[in-house]
Amino acid sequence: MVRRMISGVALAIAGLLLLIRTGLGLIAVLGFGIDSIETLVTMLCLTLALPIYLVGLFSLRGATIGLWVFFGLNWTYLSLMSKPLGVVNPFSWPYGSHLIVAAILVQLAYSLLARAPDRHESIRLADAFFARI
Repeated sequence: MVRRMISGVALAIAGLLLLIRTGLGLIAVLGFGIDSIETLVTMLCLTLALPIYLVGLFSLRGATIGLWVFFGLNWTYLSLMSKPLGVVNPFSWPYGSHLIVAAILVQLAYSLLARAPDRHESIRLADAFFARI
């Protein structure tokens, strides 16, 4: 019961952070034109966080892995686009801290639900909020 409550709070906070991140990203890309691959990748990096989180409706494990991979890809993209070329601090860019905190919270929730005694084969986002019948 306590595991489900902590997981629910962690997933709710992560969802809110990613909703804010995606909303601000959608506002930012309104002025972009799709004229190069770099612009398209930037648009995806700004708007893809919430859809990856929503993968958790089917598999929380997939959402957890997806958020960590997305964080790594965002960090790599930002490092490759920096002038001069080099590895940048992942917390110096505006969305880095939101994404890492959300990924940690989703990982925490998944870990707690995976260790629950009444665990099912696949853990979904709804398992943190509702008991499975």
